[in-house]
Amino acid sequence: MRIGIIDSGKGGLAVARRIQQEQDQLILILDQGFFPYGTKSKEFLIKRAYYLTDLLVRRGVELIILACNTLSVVAYPFLKNSFKIKIIGIFDYFVPYMTEKYTLIGSTTTIAYAKAKYPVQVIDGTEFIEAIEKKKNIDSFLDSLKQINTKGLLLGCTHFLSIKEASFPIPVHSQIQMIEEEIKRARKGSSS
Repeated sequence: MRIGIIDSGKGGLAVARRIQQEQDQLILILDQGFFPYGTKSKEFLIKRAYYLTDLLVRRGVELIILACNTLSVVAYPFLKNSFKIKIIGIFDYFVPYMTEKYTLIGSTTTIAYAKAKYPVQVIDGTEFIEAIEKKKNIDSFLDSLKQINTKGLLLGCTHFLSIKEASFPIPVHSQIQMIEEEIKRARKGSSS
């Protein structure tokens, strides 16, 4: 299957590593010139996401993954209504966990969106995300998570997928398993 992945940085690469199967052809857009998306305006993100989605559609992808929670909360509804291709907005997979029992860690835009719509606890992980992107030491940030009283941590940025889950001091939930299931369904649909 030909799959397009859009992210502002290396989080898209982490998603690609987790989902790719031998028969897949992945086209990754790691839009590092505009990293991080979480600090950009809604207007910019919608225009940029439309441009990149159109680019992937013209390259013949069968499925697009917005491997960025910020793009998922800001641009996904617009893109879904603008293109006929299957687009996965990864934030939606967190909705069942968006309660006061869980803590979402993500970019400024992602946590602002979540806090406005759900009773979830939030942590602004922008500095953490930037440290991962720039391959800086993240031990102090991981240590600071030990202070959180939560049932689980929702990894609201795909950059966090590059960290082994065992490194987090509390249980984590990422969307990757649900994305893998969605892609399996899409593969079955495209082969029939």
